[in-house]
Amino acid sequence: MDIWQTVLEKPIESMASNFFALGGNSLLFVSLISQVEKQFKIQLPYKELSELLTLASMSEKIIQMTESPVMQTPQTTPHKVLGAEPLDPELYRQLLLVTAEWQGVKHHPMPL
Repeated sequence: MDIWQTVLEKPIESMASNFFALGGNSLLFVSLISQVEKQFKIQLPYKELSELLTLASMSEKIIQMTESPVMQTPQTTPHKVLGAEPLDPELYRQLLLVTAEWQGVKHHPMPL
């Protein structure tokens, strides 16, 4: 509730209140999602964000995700760009094939 009140800069009176009905907008919603993810160390599924517009629905999802170890965002160390190990040649080949497929390339200019 504190995050909602901070983002909206007003007290929240009901768990059933809709974020946008309380004066929220899309930019504030992005800020809200970012703060929730940061505080609870989760990544809310973007497909479900339209279902999380009430404090009650968002709270329920946060509880569900923080109680389930499978749903939690893994704690990883960011890779350094400089000095990173090169891709395995087979992995690189597969990446090229998938990228070409996404771009609709039917003939590869070089043998893969």
